[in-house]
Amino acid sequence: MTVLFLRYPVYQQRIKNITKLSVRTCTSQLDWEKIYLLPFKTTLDTELREFRYIILNRILYTNKMLFKFIRKVDSLLCDFCEKELETIEHLFFHCRKVCAFWDDLKVVLNSLIVTVRLDIKAVLFGI
Repeated sequence: MTVLFLRYPVYQQRIKNITKLSVRTCTSQLDWEKIYLLPFKTTLDTELREFRYIILNRILYTNKMLFKFIRKVDSLLCDFCEKELETIEHLFFHCRKVCAFWDDLKVVLNSLIVTVRLDIKAVLFGI
């Protein structure tokens, strides 16, 4: 099934388009085909697959996007910390409240003798 997924031109084009984003997020050396196939190998839950697709294609509507395109929010700032622009990267990795979550998760996993590397690539792309 995952092989068929990449045969469709629309998905091949999306993989090409996502590499344009890579210059901004220091991800030009990533294996995008592997990243796009990962949800099909790790979960059967279609909602998780859809959420991952939304993140990878940068169509998750953050305050920055909502303000820019349809003016549905009053502020570009993060809803959690209210100090930085709410982007996908900020929302899932750089926000100080989210950083506290990642730090707590590391402590719990370390107590279970599980070593993890939680950098922005691991959080956003699962690699």
